[in-house]
Amino acid sequence: MAPPFAFVNAFLARHPLVRRLLLPALGLIAFALFLVLTFPYEVLARRIEIEAQRAGAELSIGSAGAGGLASVRARDVRVRLAPAAGAVLGEQRQYITQSKLGQ
Repeated sequence: MAPPFAFVNAFLARHPLVRRLLLPALGLIAFALFLVLTFPYEVLARRIEIEAQRAGAELSIGSAGAGGLASVRARDVRVRLAPAAGAVLGEQRQYITQSKLGQ
C-alpha cells in the first residue's frame, strides 16, 4: 500500500517550479491570514469617530471587523452631520433679516 500522500510527492517531483513556489505562497497566505485575524479594527473605528468629530460630524460605530481580505466592515453606524460653515437655516435667515430691518 502506498503512503497517504504519495500523489503529492509524485506531483511535486514532476513539477519543480510548483515545488519551488509552494513554500513562499503558503507563507504569503499565512501572513495575510495573520493580518486579518489580528488587525485592531476597534481601534480603527474609534479613530474614525474622532476624525469625524473633528470635522464637525457626530459618528458612532457599534462594531467593526473584517469585511474580507482587504476591507473593513462597520455595523450600527450612525451619522449626524452638522450644518456647514456659512450655511443659513430658515429661522436664522428670518432673524437676520428682521434684525437688519430694525436698525
